[in-house]
Amino acid sequence: MVIMDDKTLIGSPVILIFVTELMMATRIEGLIDKLNGQVLAATDLSEFDTNISPLLGGQPAEPIFSKEAKIIDQITNLQPGLMIFDLGDSRYRWREWIALFKSLPSTRNIPIICFGQHVDVETLEVARNIGADLVVARSRFVTAMPDLIVQNIRTWNHQAIAEDCNQPISQMANKGLIAFNNGDYFEAHEHLEDAWNDDVSASRDVYKAILQVAVAYLQIERRNYRGAMKMFIRARQWLHPLPNICRGIDIDRLRKDADEIYSMISELGPDRMDLFDFERLQPVSYTKKSFTESNNL
Repeated sequence: MVIMDDKTLIGSPVILIFVTELMMATRIEGLIDKLNGQVLAATDLSEFDTNISPLLGGQPAEPIFSKEAKIIDQITNLQPGLMIFDLGDSRYRWREWIALFKSLPSTRNIPIICFGQHVDVETLEVARNIGADLVVARSRFVTAMPDLIVQNIRTWNHQAIAEDCNQPISQMANKGLIAFNNGDYFEAHEHLEDAWNDDVSASRDVYKAILQVAVAYLQIERRNYRGAMKMFIRARQWLHPLPNICRGIDIDRLRKDADEIYSMISELGPDRMDLFDFERLQPVSYTKKSFTESNNL
C-alpha cells in the first residue's frame, strides 16, 4: 500500500460504501472526493438487494451458479480499494456479505472497515470475527475518518508500476510465454510462477496475471466450467493495476481476450463446454524487443 504524505490517494481508487443514511453517506463521499478517491454506494449495484448466503463447509470457492456470482462478478470488476459497512444499517446483510468476501481468493484482499454503536459490543465483535479488517465505534469513525481511510485503503502506485514495466521480461517468464503461446498452459503456469517468485519489483504481478489466465484456459481444455470461471474472476485482481503495456506484453489485449472468453463460457454454461471453439484461445502478444532482450539476460 502506498499513501502520499498529504493524504491524497494514489490512482483515484474506488471505495464502495454500504451506508444508506444520507448524512453519513454524504459525509463519506465528500471526504473521499477530497482524498482523490471515487465513492460508489452499494445501492448502485444492481444485484445488491438480492438475498445471498455465505458459503458453508469445504474449501471456499467463488460462487458460480447462484445470485452470489453476480455480486462477486461486480466486485471483482470494480476492484475497490476499500469497502465500508455501517453495522447499524438493516438494508445490508453484512454478516453474510463480509463472510463471503473474506472467504474468496478473488475478494479477500479488499480491506473492509465497519463502524457501529459503541454500546453494541456484540455486533462489533461479530464483525471482527467474520473477517472485517477494522471495526470501530461510530464516534471514532466520524472523528478519525480521513486517517482510517488512508491507513486502510488498498492502493496501487501506478507510476512506479508503469516505470518498472519498461524493463524486459526474465528468461523464466519468456519460457512461460512461449509455453502459453504453444498451448501448453500447465507448463506456462509453472514457469510464470517461478518468474513471479524470483521477482521483487513493482511490476512482478504481470507474471501472476498471465499465469491465472493460463490456468483458466487449461480448465477450459479440461471442460471444467467452474474451474475456468473461478480463475478468470481471480485474474482480475492481478490484471487491474497493470498498464496496457507491461514489459513489452500487451496487457490490454490480454484483458479483452480473457473477458471475451469468460463471456463465452458463461453463456455456454457447464453442460455445453464441449461446444467451445478452442481456436478462440488467443496467444499472449508481446514485442520482439522484449523477447530478444530476455534471451540475453
